[in-house]
Amino acid sequence: MTTTPFDSIRIYVLWAPPGGGNEGPGMQVAMALNDSLSGSASKRDTAGLGITVRHRSRQWPNKQGVSTFRPIDFDAAECNVIIAVYTDVMHGRDEWRDYLRQIYKTYEQRGGVDLLLPIILSKVPGARPSWGQVQGIARDEYLSTDGKGLSPSGLRRLILDVLSRILEKVRPNTAADQPKKVTIFLSHAKQDGVDAATLVEQFGRLKPSSGVPGVGLFYDVAHTLTGANFDEQFLGAIKECVFLAIVTDAYHGRPWCQWELLRAKQWQRPIVVWDRTDEGTARSFPYLGNVPVVRTPNLDGASDDLVENLLIQVLVEAIRMQVWENDARRRMSAIAGSRYDKVAYFARPPELADIAYQCRAREISVIVYPDPPIGKDERSLFEAVLPGVLLLSLGEVQQ
Repeated sequence: MTTTPFDSIRIYVLWAPPGGGNEGPGMQVAMALNDSLSGSASKRDTAGLGITVRHRSRQWPNKQGVSTFRPIDFDAAECNVIIAVYTDVMHGRDEWRDYLRQIYKTYEQRGGVDLLLPIILSKVPGARPSWGQVQGIARDEYLSTDGKGLSPSGLRRLILDVLSRILEKVRPNTAADQPKKVTIFLSHAKQDGVDAATLVEQFGRLKPSSGVPGVGLFYDVAHTLTGANFDEQFLGAIKECVFLAIVTDAYHGRPWCQWELLRAKQWQRPIVVWDRTDEGTARSFPYLGNVPVVRTPNLDGASDDLVENLLIQVLVEAIRMQVWENDARRRMSAIAGSRYDKVAYFARPPELADIAYQCRAREISVIVYPDPPIGKDERSLFEAVLPGVLLLSLGEVQQ
């Protein structure tokens, strides 16, 4: 029976335990995704994410006493992401093949609104789930040296690829689109951008030849075309990107850095600040706030794991914002006879830059933002600028 969707997204990881007390790469993937998406890894005060990662790994007796895999309730979410960690153990068991075929049948019936992600780790030639022509992730270099699990770096790169596909899938009106890379815009000051160059050099190792085909970057020197206005090229990239601000001492006072950051705020792009300040600055740029900040004061001996973890946080913030907005719009539209008119959706708590770009020209009457509610002092500031505009966290919205 079809039910009304009540989650924007549900994520499932499927794996066949290898036995001997070792749950193998499937459990590694499930735990890493849960750490990233449940909210525990982000250490946020806001409850804007909290995506639980479910799993299917063993058969259990049903009411008739027959052992079977727990079915996936596709109708309980607008989008289901189903990740099958396909190993020799899974390939060799008929019950798994039958279960995966049933999942694919339901997936086809739903018209492509869900996402299937096979991770092919089987050594059997040609082994893959019975999921039609769905492209899988097949990277032997992700495995640990003993072949029994994923190496730490391999796991992080695999999670990066999975997160990039999830982000692309939850974008509005893209169910039937061809998937694209997620582009990360590297905003940095040239004056003291040695660490930015280091980031780019390290990030270059994460390109398709090294196993993360879903993630790209926009770095001005490498990705602007001669003979065209670079500001227009920057703006085109910022409108579609996830924005990483590499904030050094010089960043605060550089006009182009300020322009890039403000354009990202104007287009409500996901933003993460990588704080690389050293001595400080006479005036901090005030609109760098209201976004997650990652602090790594010392790059001596920095390796790929620093970059991989940083980029995971960037993608998680982008997923958080998009999933929250999808859920907020769905919940508001479900309010029968809604008294809320001309609503603005802010996937971050409201700030003055949002009001300047989003509210004045659009005659907004209600601002909805993630929980928890902002404090009374901050609220009074917005009321002074926008009298008569109602500010509500999503949890404060009433029927």
